[in-house]
Amino acid sequence: DNTLNVKWRYINRTDDEITLCHTYCYTDYYSSWLANAYIVDNANQKKHLVVRADKNPMTTKVKRPTKLSPGGTYKVWAKFPAPPMEVENVSVYIPGTAPIEDVRIEG
Repeated sequence: DNTLNVKWRYINRTDDEITLCHTYCYTDYYSSWLANAYIVDNANQKKHLVVRADKNPMTTKVKRPTKLSPGGTYKVWAKFPAPPMEVENVSVYIPGTAPIEDVRIEG
C-alpha cells in the first residue's frame, strides 16, 4: 500500500513512574507526540512525515499524558510513506528521543 510501518517500544528501566513526552513533544494539542515523528530516506535525503487520513495521524492512539510504570513497556507504531524500493535503510526521528539511524527496512 506504499506505506512503511515503524514499530518501537519504550522501556522504563527506572524505579519511578515516568511520563512519556510530557509537554515539549506536542505541536498539535489534539494529537500525540507520535504524529510529530518522521523518517529520513538517507539515500535521497528525503524527509517523510506520518501519514494522515482525514487529518488524523496514522499512529498508535495514545493518551495525554502517557505514564509508564517502573519496569513497564509501551509498544507504539506510526505509518509513513514508503521510500523508493531501492532504499534499504532509513533514520527514525521521534520527539523526545535520540535519532535512530540506519534502520533496515524489512519487507
